Amino acid sequence: MVLEVLVVLVALVALWVVAWGGLNGYLALMDRLTQSSLDSLASERIQQRAAEHQRSLADVRRRQLGWSITDLEGKRRWLELEQLTSF
Repeated sequence: MVLEVLVVLVALVALWVVAWGGLNGYLALMDRLTQSSLDSLASERIQQRAAEHQRSLADVRRRQLGWSITDLEGKRRWLELEQLTSF
């Protein structure tokens, strides 16, 4: 009877150790996947902001060189200094 209780206790401890190790492995994997996703999102945001800054810089350069007009479709068009001289 005592031997059976000891065998059951050892089996339960072994099961707990395996389950705990598996849980730790699963959590470590989820941490890596989450960090990878966050890095990917951060990279996308950085690229979007860089593109926005490039567009803003291009707009500033165009404004320094000429004037903007809006066509019938509502799109902004820029007239460069060379184009303005023909008017």
